[in-house]
Amino acid sequence: MASTNVLIDKVTVRGASDAGIYVGQSKNIIVRNSRAEFNVAGIEIENSTDADVHDNVATHNTGGILVFDLPGLPVMGGHSTRIYGNQVVDNDTANFAPKGNIVAAVPMGVGVMLMANRDVHVFDNDISGNQTSAVMLIAFSRSFDDKAYNPLPRDIVVRDNRLGRNGWLPSLPGGKMLAQAMGGSVPPVLWDGITSYPGIEGPRRGST
Repeated sequence: MASTNVLIDKVTVRGASDAGIYVGQSKNIIVRNSRAEFNVAGIEIENSTDADVHDNVATHNTGGILVFDLPGLPVMGGHSTRIYGNQVVDNDTANFAPKGNIVAAVPMGVGVMLMANRDVHVFDNDISGNQTSAVMLIAFSRSFDDKAYNPLPRDIVVRDNRLGRNGWLPSLPGGKMLAQAMGGSVPPVLWDGITSYPGIEGPRRGST
């Protein structure tokens, strides 16, 4: 929390009801060579800048790797995260986060989830066995009154990942029917489609 020049290397974390590996409100971050399993969020980067998350294993979590930006915190405006060279596989643990916790809303079976963050690159990862989606891009959907906060994901790049079976049974309302309508699974990148929000104009609008 609230640190500069963070290195997390060669750790294993299991069974956390929030994030197994968590970095918040920090800058210049490296998370590498680590394993997160059977947590709600395997690895979470929150309200932070300049993070590299690489060569990790995120497996059997509710969601594998999460990059969030939340309102109402001393440090906001998270941006510039690179997620690469990771194995994000078989994230299939039911969500057991306490009610009200932000990660309590993460659906079971998400590989990578990006929310309300900017300039995030997801590339050269192995992503498979995640029943909801390989990659999800979403806006922050709770109410907030911080005028400086932008709830939209923007400037997101997802490229050159090795994708196995994902998205065959999304843990979302109507998810099973949606997957069936799309030929048995949803696309590898699942986006909520929100590009604007009341009070956000011009360059603060979302883009992917």
